[in-house]
Amino acid sequence: MTDSSDRNAARTGLPVNRRDVLRSIGLAALLSSAGTTATATPTQTEGDAAPTEATPLSEYRENVVWYRTGDKSGREKFRAAVSTPDGGVTTLGLATTSDGGAESWQYTWDADGETRWTTSHGQAGFDVAYGGARTATNGYVLCGATRGRCAQQMYVVETNRNGRERWTQRFQISSTADDRANDVVQTPDGGFVVAGTSGGRAALAKLGSDGAVRWTRTYAGGTRTEIASVTRAQDGFTLAGTRTSDDDTTEFLMVRTDAAGRERWRTSYAANEDNRLEECIRVDGGYVLAGTTGAADAFTTDALFVKTAADGDAVWTKTHGEDGQEFTADGIVALEDGYAAVGTRSVDVVGPQMWLNGLDGNGNRTWTYTFGTERAEQPHAITAMDAEHLGICGSRNPPQRRDEYDGFVAKVRLPK
Repeated sequence: MTDSSDRNAARTGLPVNRRDVLRSIGLAALLSSAGTTATATPTQTEGDAAPTEATPLSEYRENVVWYRTGDKSGREKFRAAVSTPDGGVTTLGLATTSDGGAESWQYTWDADGETRWTTSHGQAGFDVAYGGARTATNGYVLCGATRGRCAQQMYVVETNRNGRERWTQRFQISSTADDRANDVVQTPDGGFVVAGTSGGRAALAKLGSDGAVRWTRTYAGGTRTEIASVTRAQDGFTLAGTRTSDDDTTEFLMVRTDAAGRERWRTSYAANEDNRLEECIRVDGGYVLAGTTGAADAFTTDALFVKTAADGDAVWTKTHGEDGQEFTADGIVALEDGYAAVGTRSVDVVGPQMWLNGLDGNGNRTWTYTFGTERAEQPHAITAMDAEHLGICGSRNPPQRRDEYDGFVAKVRLPK
């Protein structure tokens, strides 16, 4: 998943964008002083009533099992959440350093929210992580960006199950422009493919099990394309992201390649002039894409979901939002009976709120948790920790420190 607010973090820190400014309400204030319990009440309607300032906090205290934050000063973001075999969760992300750079950090919590270990990776001030996954050996692979001699490079590191580095690879596809890896997936041969952007083009790279770069590819189209997600497909890979056209309109983009990264087909999806993809997951018979859509120059948006067949043809398209409000979708995960999506919505009475939505197999909303709190929170990723719980991670704006961020992770109970 990508976010313009930290697109250049490896070199310049984490500037705040319009979406960060609009989100002034968060989940954390619903927690007890120990930060262990809080929830929202699920609703079953398409347009659930927004909580007001007088809503008793007790109505929210059932379904958030625990909530934790990182311990780094400055600006810290948890960009990816990966479930662990014991029912816990690992978060991958970045934190700024005192000299204005950034570095990658990894935290692992057990099922009860206790910190098992934390570690940094790479060179302090240079290497940052934007995505990651669990490997076949229950270790981890992280991807992101690093500061090169002339431009930003792709950065990939594999670790064991305790976060100890096995190898690190830094490489550049474009010799003159910035590169960035946003997502990574392991291949059947034990290697990896990483996807992102190189010089404004969609980019894909294949690495061996030892981290050696086997091949790289870029894909033209539009004035800029940023890939947010890569998934394995039959005999190849599927890339998904956002393409910007010459007229500055944006659309969801999906590119299908063969096993060597050669393009087979591409297709795009749009509900308005401004569409930004945050995540694509593979499901039986196709894919589900999640992101945000809105009219050009508008301050209102809807959450946008697209289900496709394996060949990229759209099966259904759904938008969820309300007139005069800003809805976003920032992550999605498959469940046994549908999907769970996390994002934010702006409500006039209490400002922006983080929400968690259940969707059925046709993209219809089946339940909603809306969290009305006091701190600006931006979710970045969601994962299934077990059959009954989800893990959500992101960044929050702590009180009294408006120029800083804390990474956060929450364990949320699914409705019965």
